[in-house]
Amino acid sequence: MDIRELYQKYLSGQIEPEELTRFLDLVEQEETTVKALMEESWDDLERVERELDTLRSRARKRYITARKWVSAAAVLLLIAGGTWFYRDHIFHGHQPNSTSIAHTPDVKAPSSTKAVIVLSDGRQLAIDSLSNLSVVAQGAAAISKDASGNITYRNGASAPPAAQYAYNSIVNPRGSKVVSLVLSDGTRVWLNAETSLKYPVVFSGSTRQVEVTGEAYFEVKHDQLHPFRVKTRNAVIEDIGTAFNVFAYGNEHAIKTTLVAGAVAVAANASTALLKPGEQATVADAEHTIHVAEADVEASTAWKDNWFLFNKTDIETIMKQLARWYDVDIVYAGAIPQDHYTGKIPRDASLSEVLKVLELSQVHFSIDGKKITVL
Repeated sequence: MDIRELYQKYLSGQIEPEELTRFLDLVEQEETTVKALMEESWDDLERVERELDTLRSRARKRYITARKWVSAAAVLLLIAGGTWFYRDHIFHGHQPNSTSIAHTPDVKAPSSTKAVIVLSDGRQLAIDSLSNLSVVAQGAAAISKDASGNITYRNGASAPPAAQYAYNSIVNPRGSKVVSLVLSDGTRVWLNAETSLKYPVVFSGSTRQVEVTGEAYFEVKHDQLHPFRVKTRNAVIEDIGTAFNVFAYGNEHAIKTTLVAGAVAVAANASTALLKPGEQATVADAEHTIHVAEADVEASTAWKDNWFLFNKTDIETIMKQLARWYDVDIVYAGAIPQDHYTGKIPRDASLSEVLKVLELSQVHFSIDGKKITVL
């Protein structure tokens, strides 16, 4: 089988483990030919380079075992630019079962936001219902929506003292696109699906504090005289000129703060930890300490850039992410599989496309409306 045939099987996701090993060998030996094949498939030269980078990376990371196992640690499938996936486990040499989800009704990725802004008087504004460039007065601030759908709070004209302490909330439910907003101090926040943020319409006093449940990414407008604090159910994160990610879902057992740039202080249970860029602080519900370790920053923040990115991630964690994004319920027919998975999948792929990638790694599913069963 020549390189063109192997490439087509790789592209379609039908490549077998032995063929994958051969194909990755050829990537190293005949990269110019592979690049030419990619240029036949895509006109976008930047995409071609991204695909080549993915293949080069996979070629470097593959390994071959001398035992009676198939010599592949990976089964890959391209859905869109840069997608790859593999199970961190060597598997037996039989063919994977044909996918059980090929002809089931699909669940599309979110195409719009279902987020609402809850105003201080209890009224709700659906973000998608706001016209572009519209402005809504709210206490001492004005709320606007730009052509890209981003929400911005700006300090308005003088308002009664009570208006200075008005709070709004933004609620982004499951099955909703990521929402971006700029607070009145210039801090920018991205909210993942199933996330809520409570914040003052105008910051006043000596500190700037917001409350988050779910997952949010912050780029804080630093103000040394008015520290910015993020409150979660069992931790408070204070910025010191910072970009950071907060993972604080109610159905998770820990709060995780990942520092991208600058510095943050994480306080919980009378303890405090100062993070450096590239570190992650974990505060477990059942413990009274803050655990600091090296972070996988790319994996922790990939959602903001519209990717699922897994790095030796267990299936339960993966399925929780899919449940939030596609607004589906997950059940397990038996024991939860214990394998770990590594891969990168675009979040605009449909649910069936994502599950097909997982099924190539020998975990299987059934779909019944909004219920996904892990078999």
